[in-house]
Amino acid sequence: RSWGWGDLVSSTGAVQHRYSSVYDSTATKRLYTVTGDTSAYFERTETRMAVQDIVLTSRGAGRLEWLVGLYGSYTAVKSPTEFSVQVPRAPLIPVYADDRRDRVRELAAYGEASYRLAPDVTLAAGARAFSIHTRTKSDVVSENFPPRAIARTVDFQSVSPKLSLQWTFRPGDLVYAVVSEGYRSGGINSGGAMP
Repeated sequence: RSWGWGDLVSSTGAVQHRYSSVYDSTATKRLYTVTGDTSAYFERTETRMAVQDIVLTSRGAGRLEWLVGLYGSYTAVKSPTEFSVQVPRAPLIPVYADDRRDRVRELAAYGEASYRLAPDVTLAAGARAFSIHTRTKSDVVSENFPPRAIARTVDFQSVSPKLSLQWTFRPGDLVYAVVSEGYRSGGINSGGAMP
């Protein structure tokens, strides 16, 4: 939607993908079992993600331009893993497995304003405030240790600032300096040979 002073854009997305991998894990077999000659590590991941972004930007060719936005996403991940050994003339024998499920919810508000100090110099400042909630459930079975299960949540909140200065010294050519701070949230360790 557009007004004389600004434009509002809403974007919605959905992602789903799956992949699997197999590794030769014979070198680490002793961490999981004393049986078998060779071993393999299997991992499978299925991810489903929904994203919503709404951004309002200024219109016109004034010295001051700005934007503000809201972002939200929900991600569900299933990532079971299995460690199996092989003995002669027998199928693979599972000796370790981790059935893990993660749910991640992220909400963020962001904004940026730029001001033209001179016809060829622009100063911009912005920030992104966010909250991330992660819930992990995991069920682990192992030949060497008793079964274990976890259900934990972690929360992260922070603000990431940004400041930039741009100089256009001739049409099509410019130099700029940017100072910004990124953030990557942590998670929960669930698996491993030992509890």
